[in-house]
Amino acid sequence: MKKNIILRVMVFIVVATVTAFFVNKLNNLGLDTVSKEMDEPTLPIVYCQLEGDVVNRMFGYTHTMSTSLMRDGIVPLNDQHGVELLVNDEYSFGKEYSYELRSIAGDSLVEEGELELGSLISGYRHCNVAFRMDLRENQEYVLVFIIQGKDGRTARYYTRVVDLEKNSAHKVVEYAHEFHNTAIKKMSSSISNNVVYDALKYTGFDYYDDLSHVDIAASYKLMTFGELKPNKITEVATTITEIDKDYTVVHLQYVMEAESGGANHYYNVDEYYTGVYDKSKGAVELLDYHRYQESLFDTEYIYKDSNSLAFGVTSDEDIEYVTAEDNEKLAFVREGELWYYDYSTTSVTSVFTFNQGDYTDIRSMNQKMDVNIVSLDDDGEMYFVVYGYMCRGDHEGKNGISLYHFSPKDYKIEELFFVSVDEPFDIMEQETGRFSYYDKKGHFYYLLDGAIYDVDLMTMEQKTLAQGLSSDKYAVSKNRRVVAYPNNALKEETTALVIRDFATGEVTYQGGSETDRLDALGFVGDDLIMGVANASDVYVPSDGEAILPFYKVNIISPVGEVLKEYEKPGVYIMDAFVQDDKIYLERGTKRNNFFEDVESDFISYKPKEDENAMVEKTVYDMVSYDEEHLIFPSYIYISENNRYIMTKSKVNDRYKAMEVKTSTNPESFYVFNNVGYVGEYASAGTAIIAVNEMAAGQVVDSNGNTVYRSIEANSYNTVADQLYEVPCQSIDDSLLTCAYICMEYEDNRVELSDVLACKGWEDAFATHTLGVGINISGIDLSTALYFLDRDIPFAACIDDGRYVLVISYNEAAIRYYDPVLDEEVRVSRDEFEESLSKKGNTMYTYTAQ
Repeated sequence: MKKNIILRVMVFIVVATVTAFFVNKLNNLGLDTVSKEMDEPTLPIVYCQLEGDVVNRMFGYTHTMSTSLMRDGIVPLNDQHGVELLVNDEYSFGKEYSYELRSIAGDSLVEEGELELGSLISGYRHCNVAFRMDLRENQEYVLVFIIQGKDGRTARYYTRVVDLEKNSAHKVVEYAHEFHNTAIKKMSSSISNNVVYDALKYTGFDYYDDLSHVDIAASYKLMTFGELKPNKITEVATTITEIDKDYTVVHLQYVMEAESGGANHYYNVDEYYTGVYDKSKGAVELLDYHRYQESLFDTEYIYKDSNSLAFGVTSDEDIEYVTAEDNEKLAFVREGELWYYDYSTTSVTSVFTFNQGDYTDIRSMNQKMDVNIVSLDDDGEMYFVVYGYMCRGDHEGKNGISLYHFSPKDYKIEELFFVSVDEPFDIMEQETGRFSYYDKKGHFYYLLDGAIYDVDLMTMEQKTLAQGLSSDKYAVSKNRRVVAYPNNALKEETTALVIRDFATGEVTYQGGSETDRLDALGFVGDDLIMGVANASDVYVPSDGEAILPFYKVNIISPVGEVLKEYEKPGVYIMDAFVQDDKIYLERGTKRNNFFEDVESDFISYKPKEDENAMVEKTVYDMVSYDEEHLIFPSYIYISENNRYIMTKSKVNDRYKAMEVKTSTNPESFYVFNNVGYVGEYASAGTAIIAVNEMAAGQVVDSNGNTVYRSIEANSYNTVADQLYEVPCQSIDDSLLTCAYICMEYEDNRVELSDVLACKGWEDAFATHTLGVGINISGIDLSTALYFLDRDIPFAACIDDGRYVLVISYNEAAIRYYDPVLDEEVRVSRDEFEESLSKKGNTMYTYTAQ
């Protein structure tokens, strides 16, 4: 959990002239300070209709979003070569309607048109979007449905669309609803054709008593919510999040109510189904299932007997909370809601929430947002950041970052600053969610688009403190006070780390010897874990992402002082992670230029903490099972009779706003699992390996094209009869000759000489096709066959350094075309794997457009 050090923050903001870089707009309201309620949501909600099912609930954006990494939903085209939309315009917002069909990156307009809505049926106005253009089969596009409002605002709704020859989406959606209804209605496991019971892979014993995350290996009792008696209080929103010719991922989302501990509590529930439809059996096979259940906080979660405040059922291991120095004031975040508890006044304040206490309002229960607590002082004055989709209020329909101030003197919040951002929330969560900070001098800092920005709220000047790095290169302390990052985007060239303490303003450049290469491995408290490697030991494999074997690990204070050092002769640290006041070290030894794993080790290191600090504890409840509690110090005796207060907004005449446009790193690959965004990777190979380790998800490139999905390839496929085989004169030309053959296979008419003149595989595809050439080096053969299973051949480097094009496979053998020999060769899979391994599993493929 994120327990932040107390900061006393005093802010003085002066209205000034706009001189901001990246700033497209400044909004200086010039209003007197008044109190007001948060405005009700007014934008329509739009859905898709799939064979009678209402799917893919969409909320409107009042500015253009970057779509390359926006993967909220996807729908296959219907029999009319289009999509049926359902519009719920409860507040009569809409005036005119249109659509745009764009490339998945959003930068290329395929077609556009005006639309008319049909009559009102069952609360929806129907709209059929029939595409005129032929779409490439299996290629994803972005549909933007545009509503021009009567008040002058424009709302945009985004969903991916795809033309598939076959799909099982409708069948998997129906199955998911049957599974859901069986579980939530707690139907007997003995009834025939019980889809829940039949799908379980239960091992015969309960290895946990936790309802926060239930998977397919759980018992039937846990799958049916244990002792809870759930009651849904919202619609079940159904979203198809991923689909291809073989499988479909379906997400069900709702709010439920259930009694435990003598009180009714509310829960956000998300269910994820991965299924395939077996036409021969006429049934859906459930490949994977996960359900996440998170408690929504209410005042009944304060317990006098245990002197604790409960966060309830949760799988969140990093619940954010901040305490005052005397522990009598507490601020915490639960499910996008900010709460404040004051022992001295026996009060609980709902500081910020979009739902305003109404969990049945689906417009306000949008979960694409969250809150960061910046600081809490001894008087209860608090600064906090709200980031993501703003579903109501002054910024309704915008995606962005807001800085707020809360005062318990009048229980009002006032917004100081807002920046509109086109980056989707899932990506923001890994950047702004990890770092945003407000100092004592009127400066607001945030991480976005791989850069740290500094906004001077007095002059509205924005400058960049660091840029050109992937977001995972920034190591951030739990309280977001200290950030460390490399002085070079390449690991093999990093000779120093920059350590910034944003509370003090101190910047430390931590270097080593001339031959040292450094890496920030994380934080323990405010202290940095730094790995130190010798340049001669650094290994750069064929995928281009360097591996640093560290000969020592140091723990560094925010001012650069070495607090502890770990070094063992002849032993290298390959990785490190923090858990339970210990730094665990994965170690290896070097033999004949290769590293072999040896027994792991750990460093005991516990930062100095307040001995009177609150204690986190898991408490068992007879109905809801495991719940997370925060135990107050023994000198505090909390009461169960607390005043409930809801804040009002205070409009500030010093409020300002700006807009920032983002971009993806063209050399990065992005991993999504079936729940959402996971992270950014420097190479396709490492991203694919990460997906396979999760056994679910997909890899997309910077343009949003799906590179790889975690699904097992079929036992046989070939493209041999579709290729025009072309020989080459030398080994040096073999890779680009393979590229040329692939281009011809995809109907790209190019000259061989032009392809051979390119700098490499990626350059050839970028120059002569609309597709993307991809280095997939590092993955194993079985994984690479995924591409051939999708009718995409791949080039592989064999033992003598030449490249061959893999064109056919079955369970026992591989067939490839060798352009040097100008012949097809059949070898066993074992033999081919051995040949690949001698060249580090160096392989290339592509995405076609």
